[in-house]
Amino acid sequence: MKFITTGLIVALTAASLFGCKKTDAPRAVEPAPAAAQPTALAAVDAAVNDTTRMGDARLRDELRKPAEIMVFAGVTPGDTIVELAPGGGYDTALLSRVVGPSGRIYAVDCERLFEYRPNLRDSFKTYIAADPRENVEYSSQRFDALELPMNVDKIWMSMFYHDTVWLGVDRAAMNRSLFEHLKPGGVFLVIDHKALPTAGEAVASELHRIDPDLVKREVEAAGFKLAAESDALAHPEDPHTDSVFSDDRRGRTDRFILKFIKPQ
Repeated sequence: MKFITTGLIVALTAASLFGCKKTDAPRAVEPAPAAAQPTALAAVDAAVNDTTRMGDARLRDELRKPAEIMVFAGVTPGDTIVELAPGGGYDTALLSRVVGPSGRIYAVDCERLFEYRPNLRDSFKTYIAADPRENVEYSSQRFDALELPMNVDKIWMSMFYHDTVWLGVDRAAMNRSLFEHLKPGGVFLVIDHKALPTAGEAVASELHRIDPDLVKREVEAAGFKLAAESDALAHPEDPHTDSVFSDDRRGRTDRFILKFIKPQ
């Protein structure tokens, strides 16, 4: 059965599906004309249901809800997207299919991570060898000295902002650079494992979690505005006090989704 049926494609436009909470910040992008919306939604549907995606990745869709998140972020054919810390390529496989041949994915790994975990250096290369995509360009860079194309449509960071804390990345410099390279009205999407508000930064390395309010403060300090939040990946039963890699919590952490924009 397809992940998105025709009826669900229409339903995906409703904020209630995502648990979307609007803020007082300006909207990320003006709504697309009605005629254009089905094209984007159909592209998301086709990407999620593409049988050429690696099978083990497709098994993760139920927990990661990629269709809901890509629609929430407004990913459309032709987009240029910077994907920070692509890991094993799960999101890359989907984003590259949605943006299509007229779009581009710049997948950028954090060079500093490999100083601590050199075994991860080839994880993305292993993925791209199994699922080659002509619209994907890979690089490894310092996240606080990024060299990116200008005026990109979207920047995507999934489950890695907390790692920039324990890796000692200059997050203020990173966020300023992302702001500079994003087009006016463009979207910066941050997904991460939620920590308790009183936990402090130490949990970033101990539990691999981060307080969403800390992320909001740091990203907005660079000039971004918070446009919306989603609880599509919420797990209220998560106590927020154990490692995201624990047997009881792996894949089922309480995750926040923040949609920032660069003001017009």
